[in-house]
Amino acid sequence: DRMINDLGGCDNVATQQDRLYQYDEDIGTWAEMRHSEIRALLYRNYERATIRCGVDKDGNEKFRPLVLSANRAKGVLRVVLDKIDRRDFMSLPRTLGVPFANGLVLPDGSFRPLRREDHIPEPERLPIEWDPDSSCDLWLSALRRIWPVPRADFDLRVAQLQEFFAAALFGVATTYQKVLILVG
Repeated sequence: DRMINDLGGCDNVATQQDRLYQYDEDIGTWAEMRHSEIRALLYRNYERATIRCGVDKDGNEKFRPLVLSANRAKGVLRVVLDKIDRRDFMSLPRTLGVPFANGLVLPDGSFRPLRREDHIPEPERLPIEWDPDSSCDLWLSALRRIWPVPRADFDLRVAQLQEFFAAALFGVATTYQKVLILVG
């Protein structure tokens, strides 16, 4: 129980098979903890710990230093994994959106900070910050060279491309049952 508290408590840890995930409140995402990190935490926090080893002749409890070996650390890790709610972390309901370094863009275009209940693993968070006022001049210039068409046709093509990219980013592209074919 103390180890789970050291990891932030049951609300801040989740499991996926034999993997342990810890919620980082500063970033707003769930990061997988490598077993080496957990062993390092064990050694750092418990290297001077003692364990009960019986009673002396006067009836007082006896303690001896805890010797942490790799096998004991694995055992502690197994106990921690068993005590945590064994939910399939990767299949928990996720908030539909695109996670950026500074928050989550929702399908309606709104933006908000990441939350614990979004269940966003750290590797899925884009390392750039969302800036709704940014422009993509280089991209639009490349598209104008590819599609030398009147402005109205160009705007329609860009809108269709944006819709397709958004559907792919939000994970709903397969519901449209359409395919995008870019020729050229």
